Amino acid sequence: MSNRAAIVKIMTELDAIQLALRPVERSVASYTAMGRVRRARLNISLAKLELAHALQYPVDPVIEITLVEPAPTDRTGTAVTNVMTDGLSS
Repeated sequence: MSNRAAIVKIMTELDAIQLALRPVERSVASYTAMGRVRRARLNISLAKLELAHALQYPVDPVIEITLVEPAPTDRTGTAVTNVMTDGLSS
């Protein structure tokens, strides 16, 4: 398996894990557990960025990579926004 094929496979598997964690995040009963699941999902995003950077996979450092998820509602029904940036942009 080539390096590119291995990277694509790893990224695809990490995406599948992230998607599988979404319903778990919505179903937990405590804020602490919800925060931990959300943090795990965001850490997977960071791991993908770090992997791409370490292997010099094409990532444009000038463009800020921003992940914006659909705005869920918090426990009070107020819409909240989740935005994460990679921290690498100048």
